[in-house]
Amino acid sequence: MTQKIGYALILCLLAILTYACTFDHQVLQAQKMLKDLGYSIEKVDGKKGPNTTRIIRQFQKANGLRANGEINDSTIQALKHSVSRQNESSRRGIAISSTVPNGTAFHISGQQIYT
Repeated sequence: MTQKIGYALILCLLAILTYACTFDHQVLQAQKMLKDLGYSIEKVDGKKGPNTTRIIRQFQKANGLRANGEINDSTIQALKHSVSRQNESSRRGIAISSTVPNGTAFHISGQQIYT
């Protein structure tokens, strides 16, 4: 009985460690910002899977960064800048030039849309 409890505790600890090792606060921060910018993040969970990596590459390419799918300081700074610009334009009631996840560039000013 004691041995079974010991094995159960070990399995629980392994599960916790596995989750802790795959969770990354910087990935979570990037996922939240990408979702706020309209990118189709499936799960905002702090785990960098293939979907997150693909979307990070899209964002990096759209913003003139090295499109390697890695979350580095320049990517985080660009994400913060993009979110800040989006929030600023929302307060003013206008949108900004941007590139949406499918790669289409657009600019909205007032009620005119330029592509």
